Amino acid sequence: MNPLRTWNAAGHGRWFTLAAGLVLAALLGSLAGCATPPTAADTLNTYRGFSCDTLDTLDKNFSASMEKAASTAEKAVWLQYLGWIRQVQTEKSCPRKAMLGVRLNPIDPVLVKQLGLESARGAVIAEVVKGTPAERASLFAGDIILGFNGEGMATPAEVTAAIGKLPPNSKAEVLVWRSGKKDIIVVDFAPESASKAAPAATSLMDAATADFDAGKYADAARKYQQILQQSPDDALTWYFYGQTMEKLGDVIGAQEAYRRVLTIQPKGQVADYARQALARLAPAAGGKKAAKKK
Repeated sequence: MNPLRTWNAAGHGRWFTLAAGLVLAALLGSLAGCATPPTAADTLNTYRGFSCDTLDTLDKNFSASMEKAASTAEKAVWLQYLGWIRQVQTEKSCPRKAMLGVRLNPIDPVLVKQLGLESARGAVIAEVVKGTPAERASLFAGDIILGFNGEGMATPAEVTAAIGKLPPNSKAEVLVWRSGKKDIIVVDFAPESASKAAPAATSLMDAATADFDAGKYADAARKYQQILQQSPDDALTWYFYGQTMEKLGDVIGAQEAYRRVLTIQPKGQVADYARQALARLAPAAGGKKAAKKK
C-alpha cells in the first residue's frame, strides 16, 4: 500500500496524511519567528486531520503572524489560511474565540486634548486588516475603542481580552471615538465564507483522489493537471500525478512528474518517495529504450 495513501476506519482515502505532518512542522516553526506563508499543500483536508488543540495553536499563531505581516499581500495570505482553519473548527465544533482583525495601540497621553478626549483610556486602532469583521463593520485606523458591549475599555489588552471571551459567531457593540464624537459600531464576528478558489481546489483534489481509488486513472490525471495549472509548485500533487501516470503505463510521464517533485522540494519525505519511485522506474525506462532500438 502506498504510504501516502493511508485509510481511515471507514475506508475512505486520506490523501493528505503525510502532508498534515509536514505542514504542521512548518507552521509550528513560525512560532519561532518564521513569517513565510504556508505552502500550497495546506488545504481544508489538511486541517481536518488536526485536533482542536492543534487548530487553536495554529489559529493563534496565524493571527499573530497576520498582525506582524509587512505587506497587505502577506496579510491576505495569512487571512486566507485563518479562514480555512476556522471553517474546520466550525465543522469540528471546536471551542474557539472571535477575531476582530485590528492592530491596537495605547492612546498617547500627549494627544488626549488634541483628540477631544477626557482621558487616555481606550485603544487606538492602528490598522484594520482587510477581509476581517473590523473592516466589514467599517472600523477605521484612527478610531479609538472606548467600550465593548457596554463595558468601558482602558487599554488594548482589555479590548483583546473582551474579544477573546466572545463566541466566534456573535455580534458586539463597539463604542468608538471618531471625529470628535462617540459612535456605536455593531461588529458581526461570524467569519466570511472561505475564498471560492480554496473549496474549488479542495473539491477537485477530492475528486481526483476518488477517481484514482476507483481505478479511473485517466480522469484522475486530468483533474491533477487542472490542480497543477492553478498551483504549479505543489510538490505533493506532482507526486500523485506521477503515481497516476504509472497506473496509465506512462513511465516517461511519471518520471517527469517525480523529477518535478525533487525540483520543487528536494528534501523531505515526499522527495524521498519520489526518489524511490524514480529508482523503481529506471529499469522499466531502460527496457523501453532498448526495445525501441530493436
